[in-house]
Formats: sequence, C-alpha cells, structure tokens
Amino acid sequence: MQDGLAVGVVGCGNWGSKHARALSLLPDVRQLAAIEPNRDRRNAVLSAFPQARGFEDLESALPHVSALVIATPPPTHYALALAALRQGKHVLVEKPMTESTHEAVRLLEEARQSNCVLMTGHVLLFNPGVKELRNRSSQGNLGTICSVHARQFSLERSVHGADAVWDLAPHSISVFNDIVGSLPTSVIVRNAYSCEHKDTIHVELRYNEIGASGFIHIARGEARKVRTFTVIGTEKWAVYDDLAEDRHQMYREAPIEGLGLDWSHGFTGANIEYVEPLVEELRHFLAAIKDRSVPKSSGRDGMIAVAVMEAIDRSRRTQKPSDVCYPSDLI
Repeated sequence: MQDGLAVGVVGCGNWGSKHARALSLLPDVRQLAAIEPNRDRRNAVLSAFPQARGFEDLESALPHVSALVIATPPPTHYALALAALRQGKHVLVEKPMTESTHEAVRLLEEARQSNCVLMTGHVLLFNPGVKELRNRSSQGNLGTICSVHARQFSLERSVHGADAVWDLAPHSISVFNDIVGSLPTSVIVRNAYSCEHKDTIHVELRYNEIGASGFIHIARGEARKVRTFTVIGTEKWAVYDDLAEDRHQMYREAPIEGLGLDWSHGFTGANIEYVEPLVEELRHFLAAIKDRSVPKSSGRDGMIAVAVMEAIDRSRRTQKPSDVCYPSDLI
C-alpha cells in the first residue's frame, strides 16, 4: 500500500470529479485527495471514494500529496500551479493552462527550477481515434497533408462564463499541432458572432512552414453536440467522429477523387479499440513522474496553445490576420 503516489485533485466540480474517478482506477495512485472549498462537492467525492482524504484548500493539502491535478476555473490555474510547483509538486493543469503566455512561461521556468513534471490537460491527444488520425497521417497513408478541420459544437455555454475560443479551441489546436507535426505561424478569425444564447466562430490556423492550414469551427448553444476532426491529404482524406455510436465508424477514410473530395465514395473504417482518454492521460502523467520524462501535452504544449489563442484574440479585435508570438527561447 505504500507504493505509488498521493495525488490531489484541486476543484471537484464536474470535470474534477471525473479526474478523481479516473485516478481511483490507477494502481500507481496510493492516496487520492479531494481539494475543494465547497463542502457539498468535496463530500460527494469522499462519499464516492471513501479512502480519499478531503481538504478545503491547496495550502492544507500540499504536505500530503506529491502530485496535483488542477481542474478549477481557468483564471485560477496560474496561481494554483505556481504555488504547487514552488513546493516541489508535479502538476497537471487543465486547459487552458494559463490566461497568458507570460504566465505560461513563468510556470515552465518554475517547473524547470523545481525539477517537476508540468503537463497540460489536452485530453483529446490520448483519444484512440485521434491517435489513429495521427498515425495514418505520419505514416503517409493520406499523402501530404493539405489541411486539417475541426467542428466543435456544444449545447450550452461554459459554466465558468469562459469565452468560446478559450473554452474549446485548445482541444483543436493541440490535435492539429500533433497531427501535422508543426506549429501555426499565424491565424485569422472569420464570422465571429456572439449573443446571449449562442457563440460561433471560424478560425484558420496557417502552418506556413509546411504549407498547410487548420480550420476550426466552434459553436455553443447548438441543438446538438458535434466533435469531428478531418484530415485532407493529397491521396486520401480521413474523418474521426468522437461521438459516433458505432466504434467502427469513429474513424473512416476515403481516396481523393480528381481535384476534390468525392462525397459519394464509400468510406473504409477502422476497428479502433476504445480506451478512456482521461484514464490514459492520467496514466501518462504518472509515468512521466516516475521516469522524470517530458510528457506528451507538456507545459510547453500548453504555452503554445495559449500563444495561439492570444493571436486569435488579436485577430478578432483587428479583423485581420495575426502572427502567433512564441517566446523564442522556448521554441
């Protein structure tokens, strides 16, 4: 029972409680800690996992844990992660890692100084369908990548009042970067619209170094939930539907016909063995701590996503293309 780590979950709301459940399934977790000022939320986790310990705040929990998952509202991420890293704790921060690249760089510096693992919660990178897209693309099965596309529609607005881009775009940005193996150099926002009940935005990410583009369509307040990723190559195109009921239809690909996509062409699917992405993400986090290795979806990747989102904000304000400004010493 003494083997393994004591891991705390900071924030036991909807997503934090899912982290607690996933951590409870991992044999490398010796002790689970629920860190939440709201008594009802904290007690709900303790009731579900009687062996867990409860704490009202991070300060009281720090002496009792070796690693932390921060699943609080985004404005609190930076201060909580910084406090944990300064005490030598390994940290996984939910997306977006911070609200500015300045804060992200500060966390990276603190993680280096403390020799701690810093990881960002880009959970879709651990999704088997996304992995299939990446593997097929990297192996050249689709030909040279021309563009990648994401549609992310949600039924409701963020419970934290977060802007649609900052709430949803980190998923697409992290997946695009992983698939194309490059970083966007500039962005341009089109058709941004927001009202009381609905948000919609189209974003183009330009990967000038490889001559490809990424297209993100985000909408909140829609009648149905959608999350699909499409990769278009010179030879084939492939689609991953994260919400497909039939797992054989989660990943499909078809050849490029003539000068465009042949929508009438029959798709071929892939039998993907489904594993829960959140469990795989946390398993990877614990393995990186054990091996002292740089995790996939590292703090650097979190900083990159924040830099891209800052460029999106600039493009929204100016209605012009905006270069992505990366800290040169970290790229």
